[in-house]
Amino acid sequence: MMSLPALVTGQAQHAQPDAGSAPKTGTASRADVTRYEHEHLQTDPNVYVRYTRPGQCVGAAFRAREFYWRDKRTDTMRVSATSDSAPAVVIEVAKACAARFSLENTPVRDLPSLVNLYLWTNQPELAKQATARLFRETTTLPAERRAWMTHTLVTAYFLSMPRRLAEIRSLTARLDSMGAPGANAALLVRVMTANMSYERNDIEGTMQEAEAGIRAGGLMSKDERADDVADLSHAYGTLADGNLLHGGTAAGLAVVERAPPDLLSTRPPGSPQAMMIQNWINGYKQFYPHYDKRVVAIEARHWFNKSDSTATYPRAGKVTLVYFAEPSCGGGCYPTNELIHRLHKDYGDRLDIVLVGKTNGFFRMQLQENTATEVELIRNYFIDFLKLPVTLAVSETQFARSVDGRRFGEPSANQRQWPMPMDVVLVGKDLKVKYLTSNYVAVLRETLLRGQIDKALQ
Repeated sequence: MMSLPALVTGQAQHAQPDAGSAPKTGTASRADVTRYEHEHLQTDPNVYVRYTRPGQCVGAAFRAREFYWRDKRTDTMRVSATSDSAPAVVIEVAKACAARFSLENTPVRDLPSLVNLYLWTNQPELAKQATARLFRETTTLPAERRAWMTHTLVTAYFLSMPRRLAEIRSLTARLDSMGAPGANAALLVRVMTANMSYERNDIEGTMQEAEAGIRAGGLMSKDERADDVADLSHAYGTLADGNLLHGGTAAGLAVVERAPPDLLSTRPPGSPQAMMIQNWINGYKQFYPHYDKRVVAIEARHWFNKSDSTATYPRAGKVTLVYFAEPSCGGGCYPTNELIHRLHKDYGDRLDIVLVGKTNGFFRMQLQENTATEVELIRNYFIDFLKLPVTLAVSETQFARSVDGRRFGEPSANQRQWPMPMDVVLVGKDLKVKYLTSNYVAVLRETLLRGQIDKALQ
């Protein structure tokens, strides 16, 4: 039998690139990398002597950030956009380049880039001063141009680290005050801020921002609405998601029912675009009823790390995070694995974490004719190798043959009885579904997941 390390070579060894190796950017030569290091990681302002506009410095900061992260284990790190600053070396690069420019002498056309640059240098007061000067000197511009200029500023504040929430709200209010001329930009901004609130588990803020986006859409012309129907759809979707978590399935579906007259009016009846919108709406109608649904016990022939040998899982009276996983996911699931470690560390025995797997007849592209051997490989991978603090359930897949003789695996009992569209399911003490997500999105929206866990634990 092939050993576990041999089966996972190159994917589960947590190997890190050498700190002095070239970034993985195609066929870059050592000379190219050396020049890159010299030009973009130096803090001497003279290095940037050929830079004539602040936007070029913003580009240097972006490249420095990518260079910084190239040899970091991002799967082991949790970065908060609302509280963490950019890496110190990125701030230093941005400051060195920004030294070439002054607030007083920068042309008005470059002030939005200067605001962005000051945010990269972690100098919010200078960013405010540049913003104020920009507004003072553009009062005669058409309202539509001022609206898009404001949208550019909001985007800069949105991408800054830490994210400047007060400034974002102030600029958004300015857009709202413009009425119809600023409505298009306001819709885009409200979609951003609604998503920002959702990721922060600010559900009421999510609903408020999404509603404001829909109101902005109502001020737009028919042509504008047709052009921006994707963003308008996003506003409705985020509003529905917020209502789902705030008031349950019925509340979420009520928003979904509001959407068709508004969205479908932007496209000719029966057109391919109208059909796409309708399919999008139908997706929500199929997804939301999974919430508040009572789940059945997980079925598995093999259990490992069961804290209660006689109990069925999920356990009544306990909050449970169920993760349907495959060993073949490999490095792509490392961030999720680290998330599991963090959740176990913070919640301990208050949160059951159950990882559900199944045999497939092969393990990491290696045929496994012996089911017991495959089960042991699965256990060894998740429990011994990754050391996941989970209760592991492994079901045995039954195989059949199609009419042409090909062998296929039949759906497991868990696949039939847990027809979930996502692979991460939060189950409450009442054994009802409280939150659904994918393992990838669970990492990106960890704050939201934690908020839903906290709510379920109350």
